[in-house]
Amino acid sequence: MKRIITGIVSIAICLMIPIAAHSVDKKNTASGEAKPSVKQEGKSTSKKDLAIVLDIGKTAEDIFNNVNAGKWKAVPGKIKHLRTAALNSDLARIIGGDDAKKVNTALDAIEKAAADKDKKSALEAANQLTFLAINIAGRYNPAIPVGISLLEYFGRELQLGAAAKDTARINAAIKNIRNTWDMVKGPVREHGGVVEEKAFSLLVLGLEKAGSSSAIVSLYPRVIEQVGRLEKVFEKKR
Repeated sequence: MKRIITGIVSIAICLMIPIAAHSVDKKNTASGEAKPSVKQEGKSTSKKDLAIVLDIGKTAEDIFNNVNAGKWKAVPGKIKHLRTAALNSDLARIIGGDDAKKVNTALDAIEKAAADKDKKSALEAANQLTFLAINIAGRYNPAIPVGISLLEYFGRELQLGAAAKDTARINAAIKNIRNTWDMVKGPVREHGGVVEEKAFSLLVLGLEKAGSSSAIVSLYPRVIEQVGRLEKVFEKKR
């Protein structure tokens, strides 16, 4: 797989989790500026270890979707699954003690928000856990490039911004989607995803032209849908 070139992506989120794979520079956090890259480091790891890391992200996505749909009863089981997997796999060995603590902190936040049925806090914590998992996975050169996974994360950021009618957050998410997409669309084409590349490029243009949070509401589900198609481009090459 051709490595995705390093680039500057500004992230405006309420709580930034520092990571290694995207080299976040938080010198300008007050203005929402950070400098992660979508470079994959290609660190050696076992398939089993990588699967555990990817499961963190997938389960965090499930939690986000369950909370978003009001399926609170499904959340405790997901949290228990992650805590059990972390215990049984010695998560600190796989991802490092600091990141293991961050995973547990995020799970604590999700658990508290779920107990309080605090939808906004639960969605925020779940999405931040996906962000952490994406960046951890990026150390190991996964089959699906981290940039593709980041597009989905930013799509959820777009949803959260639109729900809060937070123009600054919406604009930051759209900018991040554009910058990330500019870095990964080449590899998408190179892997045979010509149709998918054209479709997502049009979607990004639509986001940039959308003039209100209400217009964004109709578009962000398509970001998640289209990312699923982009992922399949790379899954075909396995």
